[in-house]
Amino acid sequence: MPKIKLTPAQEITKRFVQAIDSLVGVRNGERITLLKISEELNMHSSNITRLKTSVTHAPTIDACYLLCKKYGISPSWLLMGTGTMAMEVKELPVDILDKLEEFKEEIKRTILAQSSNHRTPKPSKLKAFR
Repeated sequence: MPKIKLTPAQEITKRFVQAIDSLVGVRNGERITLLKISEELNMHSSNITRLKTSVTHAPTIDACYLLCKKYGISPSWLLMGTGTMAMEVKELPVDILDKLEEFKEEIKRTILAQSSNHRTPKPSKLKAFR
């Protein structure tokens, strides 16, 4: 029996559902439910369930955009099926990269502050060990 070819909309819907299924569970100590995801995407949870079972329904452009933006899903993967599901660093919005850079600088400052508070023995005390 030949494999049924899906339309582009059906392919996107399939990846959309796959992404949502991969998000449900516990991440970073936070429980993520289908209800929470549906609220974040401005969708009713029954519409997500309908996407899983119907070939005639497709997610809205807004829902696709929010899925990518809020959960780091790669737009290239979602829309075209290329690359990986998770966004690569080069795809991340600039504001996220700026925040990562700020966080890196804050860690450096913290390490420097901690090392300057650490006392080292005075040279005169070190002579006793020679």
